[in-house]
Amino acid sequence: MSLPINEVVCGDCLEVLKDFPAESIDLVVTDPPYGYSFMGKDWDKAVPKGGVWEECLRILKAGSFMFVMSA
Repeated sequence: MSLPINEVVCGDCLEVLKDFPAESIDLVVTDPPYGYSFMGKDWDKAVPKGGVWEECLRILKAGSFMFVMSA
């Protein structure tokens, strides 16, 4: 996969992240579901599994940042 430049990539993060080469990303910014079932919304009933964070760390370059919002 050629890396997009200044582009938002949409999709299931576990599927999309696997397409990126290791140590190829400078920054990950995410606001994942908190597991509150906020306002009864299905998208917020569960929290991301550990594999998501492992993939994020795999694609980040050494010394890069990952901003993760949480509650």
